[in-house]
Amino acid sequence: MFTPPVDICESEEELVLYADMPGVPIEGVEIDLNGDQFTIRVRVPARNEAGGKVLLSEYREGDCFRQFNLSEAIDRDKIQASRKDDVLEVVLPKTEVARPRRIEVKTS
Repeated sequence: MFTPPVDICESEEELVLYADMPGVPIEGVEIDLNGDQFTIRVRVPARNEAGGKVLLSEYREGDCFRQFNLSEAIDRDKIQASRKDDVLEVVLPKTEVARPRRIEVKTS
């Protein structure tokens, strides 16, 4: 079991998590939300496309696992995940209450 690196970016509307997953089939990615715990599990297969002896292997194979505790600022019903070009992208939208807003000052 190893921990894959991730990048997390924040805007006013959402957090976006990025994780590189080269060569991992979509069936090998599992994302769960249980209460405040958001978990990513990935099964990284061994690479041996040529069918011969592996001479150098710098990509790790096996299971990887990341877990994050989500605050109440995340709208759990709107979390979305996709993968493009071997990068997992998880969008964690903020609730309306957590988003910054401008208060208009009125004159009397």
